Amino acid sequence: SIQLRGNISHNIRIPQLFELYGDRGFFIGNDELEPETALNIDTGVSYTTNNATLSTAIFYRALDDAIVNNFSSQGVGQAENIAEATVVGVEFDVSYQLTTSWAVSLKSTVQDSDNISEDKNYNGNELAGLYSLSSFIDTSLILNSMTYTLEYRHQSGGYYDASNDAAIPDQNIVNVSTKWQNADRSIEVRVDNLGDKHVEDFHRYPMPGR
Repeated sequence: SIQLRGNISHNIRIPQLFELYGDRGFFIGNDELEPETALNIDTGVSYTTNNATLSTAIFYRALDDAIVNNFSSQGVGQAENIAEATVVGVEFDVSYQLTTSWAVSLKSTVQDSDNISEDKNYNGNELAGLYSLSSFIDTSLILNSMTYTLEYRHQSGGYYDASNDAAIPDQNIVNVSTKWQNADRSIEVRVDNLGDKHVEDFHRYPMPGR
């Protein structure tokens, strides 16, 4: 019922097309981007019973030439390489089967990033575009071939820019869905952002509402 886990990896991420060449008029391309390399380490423990699972993990990332999407005061974004950076955090994951047809789950991540490049203007700042807290709660009810799901997502903390002057607004989003399924087909109807929240993903461009 108890498992201990650990991972270590070395990853390389090449720039995406929109980071190299821009996108939709609000993001300028940067064709001089270098690939990002990362050393990833994580360790965690999980506990499982007949109707519940609880797990937690600690992770650490050491980044070289980190690709970060940074937005200027004019609301125009551009991907940039950060010579050195670290990201450290904790993840929690809990799921519980209340009855044979009713289940709830919670996933949450708390993280802190640090720009450790030699640029004195930004050394010690958080990396742009990363939330400090991200949590996701959902509950599902299964009745015969129907599944009804209610989801809640919260994200907070983080900045649009490398200088950490423009804070990213908090997000509190509710989604609902209904799904019918049999052995070989399914139909699902979803309503995302039930409360019609207009939260800015980046300066002057609000995300869609309901």
